[in-house]
Amino acid sequence: MSVSAIAQQPVRETPITGESRNIFQTIADKFVALVNSRKTFSTGCSTQQDHNIQKACERLAALTLVEPERYTTDAMARGAEKLGMALPDSKVSVGIKADISGAAPIGKLSVLKTTEYSAQELHDMLSKHLDQPGASQEMRGKIQTTLNMVNIGISSDDIKDKAYSDMVERGVNKLKSVISTDILKEHRRSEIGGGKVLDHDIVKELEKMSNSLSS
Repeated sequence: MSVSAIAQQPVRETPITGESRNIFQTIADKFVALVNSRKTFSTGCSTQQDHNIQKACERLAALTLVEPERYTTDAMARGAEKLGMALPDSKVSVGIKADISGAAPIGKLSVLKTTEYSAQELHDMLSKHLDQPGASQEMRGKIQTTLNMVNIGISSDDIKDKAYSDMVERGVNKLKSVISTDILKEHRRSEIGGGKVLDHDIVKELEKMSNSLSS
């Protein structure tokens, strides 16, 4: 049969049945389980998705429940001022009513870079995940408790449950690392461009926080 004759043949679509979808979903679930079994996560979670949820909860709680004085230091303040950068000066407020229609999903395999999302985006993302099938009961509980704390607006000092106070503390440490790293990046850009640079002692202190708190 010629190529032109082949091109003229009608295309027969194979219908996807419910059974086919179940087979595809089973294969996908097994692949996810295999990938997760070969990983370890710094949060102690057993899957990539749970790890993503944990990190999102940590960052959201730290941004909304903790005063910036707990995660900014004198070295950060002096460095930021010299480079013309602004440090956070208050807790972040979020709208209680989540816009889940436009919220990003929390993937099972992809790494969620929480620093790329605002507090509101993390709030909406976690709210959306509560309605998603497949979420573990433990993670649903963690999301719901985090959202409740954020929506009520309690102070981090009033959190009595050690699991959640530890979660907030990890979020605070990550914020220290991120802010230190951002100031160092700006310092190096300015240095390359012949602009203002930070004193050696400030650089060393920022490097120490950036490295020791980055995990």
